[in-house]
Amino acid sequence: MYSDLKGKTAVITGAATGLGQGIAKRFLDEGMNVVINYHSHIGEACNLAAKYNDAAIGFGCDDGQDTSDAFNETAEKEGEGIRAIVVQADICTEEGNKKLLDAAIDHFGGVDVWVCNAGIEIQSPTHKVTLDDWNKQISVNLTGVFIGARDMINYAIENDRSMNVIVMSSCHDHIPWGTYAAYTCSKFAATALVQTLGSEYGYVSADSNGEQVIRVNAISPGAINTPINEQRFANKDLYENTVSMIPIGRVGGVAEVASIAAFLASNEASGYITGTSINIDGGLGYGSCFANGEG
Repeated sequence: MYSDLKGKTAVITGAATGLGQGIAKRFLDEGMNVVINYHSHIGEACNLAAKYNDAAIGFGCDDGQDTSDAFNETAEKEGEGIRAIVVQADICTEEGNKKLLDAAIDHFGGVDVWVCNAGIEIQSPTHKVTLDDWNKQISVNLTGVFIGARDMINYAIENDRSMNVIVMSSCHDHIPWGTYAAYTCSKFAATALVQTLGSEYGYVSADSNGEQVIRVNAISPGAINTPINEQRFANKDLYENTVSMIPIGRVGGVAEVASIAAFLASNEASGYITGTSINIDGGLGYGSCFANGEG
């Protein structure tokens, strides 16, 4: 646990399920306020938020976008203790990112940590990838990250605040992955963006003598046992083949990724880290047939 996180506010894109949900839980357990962004999984988003808002326990969200507004109103009725709100927004658009920022300001007074987690992957032999599928993946995995990071840096500079941007990249930001060309390219580029922004805006700390800090980092997970991957790993042969490529001999857990996010969110723990990507892949990126002296 990191004491400096308590009371801070985070926005997490794509937080209703998977890694985003795990990060939201960890941040909430750290005592943070969280804006839970979702695209279509409204039920999961509300169920998660309700666990941290006494006034909204038992509130169901199944009827569309208007219901998420009703959830937030219900959660806030007590006037004390609201910790999580849910917001439907398209993070590929400037309007969607502004909606998330406005929600954080309206409910919690501002933003301290912005997690660009939303992502999409579509498998296809590269020569059969449609332009529509290519654009979808670049839009979510790269353009959405750019808009969110750019807007948060603007917000920090204009309001003389510190800002911590965390980008969910992938081990495929440095490992090519056949039949996932658009996904791989988007992750390579997203990590390059993180490196660029970390270098470009590190000067803010120096100019302010450390009173204002803008940090931008990435997390690059390998094989993680998310709900989507659980379905894939139900195929025993696929699972065993995946594990055979991981030196540590297992797939990772969502909580393990969330712990890295908490580490990066904490200035006490990682205040001297910016412009970098942390691999959490069990050694996948460095495993090869030469690992045991073969070849």
